[in-house]
Amino acid sequence: MISGRIEHGEKGWEAALREIKEETGLVPDRFYSANTIEAFYEVNQNCINLIPVFVGFIDTEQEVRLSHEHSEYRWTTANEADDFLAFQQQKEMLKTIELLFVQRKPNPILEIKFK
Repeated sequence: MISGRIEHGEKGWEAALREIKEETGLVPDRFYSANTIEAFYEVNQNCINLIPVFVGFIDTEQEVRLSHEHSEYRWTTANEADDFLAFQQQKEMLKTIELLFVQRKPNPILEIKFK
């Protein structure tokens, strides 16, 4: 999972693609809106964050190049990734993504054409 903030003038999906590239050097071959949001309360700022969720597929042989923000990465199955997630809503979101985007063919209406 990759996260970040939307910069001024960006659309949510544009921010997601930028963050993926900045943090990993990867560019998805296919990219989708997951058609859902993650919501959480941020104590320090006393606000509720609504985060759009996107799904990217890397079908080609691209090399991961981590930014200075990260020291390591790991490819995992959805079941293995569950152990690395701190929040229940993230764990549930991962199960939903696995069902709707991996076990089934993604709904073409949700595809974001960005190239």
